Amino acid sequence: MIIAPRLKLRRFCAADIKPAYTNWGSDRKAIKKVDFTLNASFEEFQNFVVSIITERAEPCLDFVIERRGDGAVIGAAQLRAEFGECELGFVLGARFWGEGYGSETADALISYAFCEAGFSKVKARCETGNIASEKILSRRLIYKGVVKKGVTIRKKKSDAKYYELTKEEYFYACGE
Repeated sequence: MIIAPRLKLRRFCAADIKPAYTNWGSDRKAIKKVDFTLNASFEEFQNFVVSIITERAEPCLDFVIERRGDGAVIGAAQLRAEFGECELGFVLGARFWGEGYGSETADALISYAFCEAGFSKVKARCETGNIASEKILSRRLIYKGVVKKGVTIRKKKSDAKYYELTKEEYFYACGE
């Protein structure tokens, strides 16, 4: 579990399925920019979450993003590990955009990746033109460039902006 000032990032459980579907899984605005195939039917979403609960293990760390004040399930986050490095990603329901939850989620994931999980590098990517994600990532990670057809969104290849940060760069920026 990862605790942030206003959020708690924790493992999925069966009780999360309905509120997660309501708050972001059925939200076409929220899921149109994610790089996994997810359709808006409740049954498909339920199967998706059940697979996270029962089948996924290391090297994939999947989290529910829960608002601490009221326990609302407002999104999901992931650290996907490979060779001592990880790629972060997250999705928030559109009604929770613009409140700083994306920034808080990214900060919590990056801190956890370096300070708790011991990863040597954090990477992230987003579709070019996803201004909110670009803003969040560029303030925390180092921009590395655009990869043509570097991300699949809704079964379509799109150009992606890539970002990364090493553990040394992170601790240097923190003054440690």
